Amino acid sequence: MKRQCRSKTLGRSRNEAGYAGKGSRVDRTWRERIDILKKLGFIKTARKGLDECAYILLIDPHIATLKLIDNQVLSTTDRKVFEEWFETFELVCEQWGTT
Repeated sequence: MKRQCRSKTLGRSRNEAGYAGKGSRVDRTWRERIDILKKLGFIKTARKGLDECAYILLIDPHIATLKLIDNQVLSTTDRKVFEEWFETFELVCEQWGTT
């Protein structure tokens, strides 16, 4: 059985992100969300001691979104949803002058 270590840093990050509480379910949900954001390129993490997620760097969402266009991370279904969403994203960016 794999032993899980908990750190104060992870607990503080989780609570700040709205994942208050204790238990393996909260830990697993937090880890799943972080892994998705890492996989898609919206965050980078660094470890400190036993805590794999002691530091979280937020990537500019515009840059991360543009990288998803060329990246092969998304499944076929997710790619279709992304392409439909991206049209709206571009429109909003144009309206706000952030293109």
